[in-house]
Amino acid sequence: MLSIRSIVLFGVFVVLVAAGSAIALLWAFGGGSPQDAAKLDAIRTTASIVLGTGGAAALALAARRQRSTELDLVQREHDATERRDTELYSKAAEQLGSDQAPVRLAGLYALERLGQSSPSHRQTVVDLICAYLRMPYSREGTETKRDPKEELHVRVAAQKILGRHLKRFDPLAGEENYWPWMAVDLSGAVLIDLDFRGTGLTEATFTGATFGGFTSFRGAQISGGADFERATFEDDVTFAKAKFSGRAMFGFATFRGGLSSFTGVIFRASADFEPATFEGAASFREASFHGQFRANYAKSPGAMDVGDAVFNPEFEPPPGWEFGARNAEGLCPLVRSTGEAATP
Repeated sequence: MLSIRSIVLFGVFVVLVAAGSAIALLWAFGGGSPQDAAKLDAIRTTASIVLGTGGAAALALAARRQRSTELDLVQREHDATERRDTELYSKAAEQLGSDQAPVRLAGLYALERLGQSSPSHRQTVVDLICAYLRMPYSREGTETKRDPKEELHVRVAAQKILGRHLKRFDPLAGEENYWPWMAVDLSGAVLIDLDFRGTGLTEATFTGATFGGFTSFRGAQISGGADFERATFEDDVTFAKAKFSGRAMFGFATFRGGLSSFTGVIFRASADFEPATFEGAASFREASFHGQFRANYAKSPGAMDVGDAVFNPEFEPPPGWEFGARNAEGLCPLVRSTGEAATP
């Protein structure tokens, strides 16, 4: 960085050089003859060009210096934001390990604020909340020393944070609260009254999870794989109007509620329910199976309703069934081998 003294001295030097040049030119070409006048005009023109070029170069240097200053300021602001976010994330993670329920809640809400203000950290925030929900838990409090009622309150809050920000369209929360297309891994988690209605997910991993209370994935869209293998649904569950773009895996899942609804679900890839156990009624009415539907060995003491569902005729129908006429999408309903339409 140049000092003021250096700038002043350089200005004085420029003035002295200009004065000396002017005196030398007047002495050499100040005779008043037409030739001297023409030479002075040529020198003035050349000097103007030189000064203009110098001015342009000075402007370019000034612009470059300004740009460099702006970039440095942006980088400093970015570094400060990253440090603040890292500190907030670390503090929130530490709070989640506290034995005090209010402290754990504070950590969750701090993570929510971080995800809302910093989109680049949203997946990390979702991953940490999911990791918390994967920690051992029982309503009897036998898994940890924490009070089970307080821990239930914290876990429900964590579930609500996920549900609030993973919903694609929530007129109450507003579009700005949507964290688009996150992946969730809640394998082995104990989830209570999970509300994932209308969520948009890239991957959904619920392997071995336990769902207590009413569970809703109504209208959810999962663009990648959905893994519910060995999951247990203790009460009613609905996937009505959901859309699975990737493989949907429900092998060895247990549905203990009175009704497990897959009404109107769109399965773009394979849907594997082999073997799954439905202790109550299971509804697949109006579902669309674009890939293979595997449920030959699914156990359903209650009724399994596939009325008005359509299937891909490229795959074998279940024993005792055959495909009816194709619809506009090339899918077919199931009819009994006797020709009777599928009924509950």
